[in-house]
Amino acid sequence: YDEAYTSLWISGFHWSEASNDLANREVTPGDILRYQRIPPDRSVVDTVRALADYDPHHPPLYYALARIWAGLAGDSVASVRSLSALAGVAVLPLIFWLCRLLFEKRSVAWVAVALVAVSPFHILYAREARQYTLWMVLTLLSTLALLRATDSRSVRAWCAYSLTVAAG
Repeated sequence: YDEAYTSLWISGFHWSEASNDLANREVTPGDILRYQRIPPDRSVVDTVRALADYDPHHPPLYYALARIWAGLAGDSVASVRSLSALAGVAVLPLIFWLCRLLFEKRSVAWVAVALVAVSPFHILYAREARQYTLWMVLTLLSTLALLRATDSRSVRAWCAYSLTVAAG
């Protein structure tokens, strides 16, 4: 259900377009796939606009990145999901880095990496074409940026922190 919406939005279609076209008739798999593939006449702007019109509480960054990713890697289910998988892998060194800074022990950092790596929620979200693993990456990055900003107190560090929070 959720991934179907992700595919619909990254293809740049509005929910109303799909529902009006598919309502009150026999629907074939090809009819549904039309709304889950990237058409050449739709862009990232169409993706963000479709998301903003139908479901504006979702952050646009993931869907814009997913649209660009699908344009490069293909719009198959595996290709679209691979963006979340890469973000899920990126969580591991970030959690290591954060724990290393906070606790100053490599053993604590490795335990944190192991716990995240086997977490059922992390594994599930890293396999879904949804924004959750990107949120994890951005949360870890913003936390790391906050630690740096509070330590250095430089304007540049605070700007980096602001950008990571805004991206999240």
